[in-house]
Amino acid sequence: MAHLLTNHDKYHMHALLGLAVLLHFLFRWGMLLAYGDAFGNDGMLRFHVLMVLLHAALPLSALPLPIPRARNFSAPMIWQEFRLHSLAFAPRHVLSTISSLTFPSNRVVQLAIVHFCLGGLH
Repeated sequence: MAHLLTNHDKYHMHALLGLAVLLHFLFRWGMLLAYGDAFGNDGMLRFHVLMVLLHAALPLSALPLPIPRARNFSAPMIWQEFRLHSLAFAPRHVLSTISSLTFPSNRVVQLAIVHFCLGGLH
């Protein structure tokens, strides 16, 4: 745990965002298990969208942090290709979740996101 807080993340923004995202993830699972719906219909759409946006902010907050170019098989640490993978796939999930929250019955928007994420621009 001591290696999670480093001098490279001076204000620990990445660590704090990681904690917030993890707590949000656990909270949503708890809501799903307890009530059968992770978000509910409580009129707090802006709050829900803001919390989901934290999941896109997390990989962005890692950009200034120095990481190895290649994978280190002897130590469990992130490397450049893995970071790019996170940057590519986290926003896709965030967009899908936000579209489901804001347009719950509009499957066209959700299908368009899936289509473009699968390479629909080619």
